[in-house]
Amino acid sequence: VGHGPKNSALFAALQASLVSDRLGSRSSSSSSFGDQTGAYILSPICGGCTRSNSDRKACFDLVRRKQKKSGENASLVDAAIIIGAEREGCGLCDPAKCLRHYHVDGGQLDNTKSKYWRFDRSSPKFSKPTTFYLQSIPNELRIPPQRFGDIEKYFYERHNYTLQNKLIGMQFLLEYNPGLVVIPPLEKAKLPKEASYLVSLRVTPANNCFEQKVYSELPKDIWKAVYHTGTNHLGLALLDKNYQIIEGYETVIEMDVQLDLQRRTTVGSSLSPTFMDYRIFVLNGRIYLHANGETVHVTQLSLSMSGSDDLERTRYCDSIYIIGEHVPDGDMEKPCRMKSLYGGDKLEVAIGSQFRTIWSGGAYGKNYALFSIPNRTHPNAPDSIYAEIDIFPHHVHQILPDEHITISRQQVFERVWKPGTRKRRNFPIDIVNEREMKTVGNVTENREDIPLPSF
Repeated sequence: VGHGPKNSALFAALQASLVSDRLGSRSSSSSSFGDQTGAYILSPICGGCTRSNSDRKACFDLVRRKQKKSGENASLVDAAIIIGAEREGCGLCDPAKCLRHYHVDGGQLDNTKSKYWRFDRSSPKFSKPTTFYLQSIPNELRIPPQRFGDIEKYFYERHNYTLQNKLIGMQFLLEYNPGLVVIPPLEKAKLPKEASYLVSLRVTPANNCFEQKVYSELPKDIWKAVYHTGTNHLGLALLDKNYQIIEGYETVIEMDVQLDLQRRTTVGSSLSPTFMDYRIFVLNGRIYLHANGETVHVTQLSLSMSGSDDLERTRYCDSIYIIGEHVPDGDMEKPCRMKSLYGGDKLEVAIGSQFRTIWSGGAYGKNYALFSIPNRTHPNAPDSIYAEIDIFPHHVHQILPDEHITISRQQVFERVWKPGTRKRRNFPIDIVNEREMKTVGNVTENREDIPLPSF
């Protein structure tokens, strides 16, 4: 699955500073950081700072940017000290101030450091590694391998082709960001006997697959066409015990189009997608789909072999969610079948209801971890289900994924509005934003000791 570019960039920057003897304060030597070939490195910059935000900007990005502007002799610690002094609300970015704040004994910069694990040396051992490639995506929508060497020109050509043919979105697709679950017994009974796992994939032109220079040098309109694309499909496939896709049991689905949630757009315009990354979880023996929008949206998934009787009487979603028409609340609670954009020869997919929204993390939350805990006193009762919203501070909320309350459009607006933007909106996704998932209390752990030291 890999690691996010921000975490990778952080480690690379820290390691580069270590190797050049410039990570610590000017009085520190590189030898004080231990074995550089081990599974981790140590830094006086705490893990909390690297994950925190200031005015919706990642603190690490601010520190890294300041280091670059300060010249090649500046260390990350030098930059963190400057940010801590210059930027309002960022005083704790200064490692010394951070330690004095979190340690009652006034921790010292030279003897208290955060641990950053090396992904290539501390990750679990790989078992049966594989690369997922959806055969159902047409070849004409694949980037030809011979174009990898002049990918900038390829992006130009695709963008011009889109404009000339009055199409919406760049005409190529990649699949990545896999999510994986063991198929639960209730679903497995409806599928081929060799099916062991379900994988979800994000299928989109948006990518960061080539060197950063490629993207930074693109003209603004082409850069937006690559990154700010409304084309973000859901890919699903059944895997055997060796993590290989079972032939024919894959599908690519336009979730937002079939649920009438896609924002209206025109040729040549760019906008963020309705949904971005997709993740899947098994909760109480059922598969749930988690999608990132303006926050996190969740619905239940059901799988079946094409042609079986399991979903025969279930209506197709686009016969309920007709573009531009009002859908009664009762109809949004009905399961419906999704049509395949590509594939679907042997696999059918249905959702249990319209998406519900987890608002407990606020607007612009993403990538929550959903998990369940058995009932100790009543073993036969359903598990309690939770969403891990954040890790610093630790914020866990018990959720009821199949229940919701309805909030007003005005309440949605107040939660998502950004200062400086227009004070009105009427997006299709707001139908889902109004369906606030029910929660049961909350658990928020505010750590009083030093911030979590490693990822």
